[in-house]
Amino acid sequence: GAAPAPVAQRAVVTSTPVSASTANAATTALESASGWVSGTTRRSAEQWHSWLFTQSSLRGTSLDGDWGEIGPPGLVPSLALRQRFDQLMTTLGEVNATELRAMVQSLAERDLGRDAAQVMAVWDRYMALINAPLASRPDLSDPQQWLAVLREQQAQRRQMLGADWATAFFADDEAQLSATVQRLADHPSSPQSAPEAH
Repeated sequence: GAAPAPVAQRAVVTSTPVSASTANAATTALESASGWVSGTTRRSAEQWHSWLFTQSSLRGTSLDGDWGEIGPPGLVPSLALRQRFDQLMTTLGEVNATELRAMVQSLAERDLGRDAAQVMAVWDRYMALINAPLASRPDLSDPQQWLAVLREQQAQRRQMLGADWATAFFADDEAQLSATVQRLADHPSSPQSAPEAH
């Protein structure tokens, strides 16, 4: 004695089945209207580009930085590549980490072809760095302790990115932090606040 199925459920069971061709046509129409395709591996660079600049939080903007130059030894380390990475990372939450990587790869391949593989190798190392914890937890009201964090960050960046990429990506930040610590050490009465964390 199972209870009778609800009316709505009976309606589904007894309704005319939707053919595969009809379902596919409906999906195609929806995707065509939205410019979107289900499944990260099926989204083209044009679809990513359209979503990025018409629907995402970056709509109405243009890409910061660039993909970098390909020299005889390969991709040349540059701050411009980090600027592009950082801007694209702001869409995390609108897309998940897998989709974000697929978007970066698709856009890079559109512009660089097979050389995009070098960009993605740096992307993967950069994402690992972003998510790597720091052992130091200093008192940020004491600027002298910021140097401990800086030294740890420098070592971690060079280990995970390599010296050339770490320098290209972070040399300006590290110099700014060192100058801030020195300024506050020379003028201890100045208001002390931690610089923006990267």
